Amino acid sequence: MDTVEPRYAADISGASSTLIQVGGAIGVAAIGALYLAGTRGSGAHATVSAHAFAVTTGVLAGVALLAAAAAWRASAPAPSRITRAERAPVASFGPRSRVGS
Repeated sequence: MDTVEPRYAADISGASSTLIQVGGAIGVAAIGALYLAGTRGSGAHATVSAHAFAVTTGVLAGVALLAAAAAWRASAPAPSRITRAERAPVASFGPRSRVGS
């Protein structure tokens, strides 16, 4: 957090912690709701529960992959901006015109 003035550091820290806690609570509630919605099917209890668990695990794996991709993207260095003048000259293979011949 280099862009925050030091006098606001405590406020930003508290807001960040609160958002992390609320996000975690909402995530647990959403995954629990997904699992419980999956167990309302008809059939043997063990089969329905296993299917709901498999679906929930698949969703969690997808979310984990998205989070890993976002973290990788956020930590990748920014591409360097090279101006045209800084580029190495490129040899031309086309016909050359000779001046004075």
